[in-house]
Amino acid sequence: MKKSILIVVILFCQNVFCQSFTFDRFIEYQDNSGETSIFMINSKNESYYFFGGGFTNEITGSVFDLKDKVRHSYSVANIKNALKFEYLNSSIETENKVPCYDKYNVIEVTKTPIDSLTTNFTVLKFKNSKKRKIIQSSNIKAIKSVIPVFSLIMKPFFGHFIYCQKIDLPENYIPTSVEIDYFNRIKTKNELIQNKEVNVLLSLNKKDIKLRN
Repeated sequence: MKKSILIVVILFCQNVFCQSFTFDRFIEYQDNSGETSIFMINSKNESYYFFGGGFTNEITGSVFDLKDKVRHSYSVANIKNALKFEYLNSSIETENKVPCYDKYNVIEVTKTPIDSLTTNFTVLKFKNSKKRKIIQSSNIKAIKSVIPVFSLIMKPFFGHFIYCQKIDLPENYIPTSVEIDYFNRIKTKNELIQNKEVNVLLSLNKKDIKLRN
């Protein structure tokens, strides 16, 4: 996507049967294969967020409603440097049942300040508590942010790096570069290409929402 991208939203309804989500921050990353990851958040309401991804003309994403544990899915079209959201369906968010592959691994985070705004985070995954063998690693460069988004943004990037362990990351940062080495000849790198204020409203007619399990 181009950095001059605009956001266009079609309002589906304007009555008491509507459920609305507003967003004031748009954050976009691109990886070394050209795939895009986009986040939209409401800096005043942490009970929901939008996350989507794909290539320029094939983007899909969802509003994750953390309060009601519901996921509203959308297709996202890039039309004349603008994004158009089309509602697809909604589903109940169930607990992730992926096996905890890394429960015996040890994960260590090292924080290294670069300057007054930028910090480098090194995340090492060791085979076991002896810490003799590193099996995966990640290097994250991040800048200070007034919006607590660090762990939210890192969640999808860490999808195949940290399965079920929890690590402590200070929330008042936003990643500008995320590099992960899986030690199997696969390395990924995501770089921040947009971080800007927006005024986005996605509205759904509750009568049209049919939840899928």
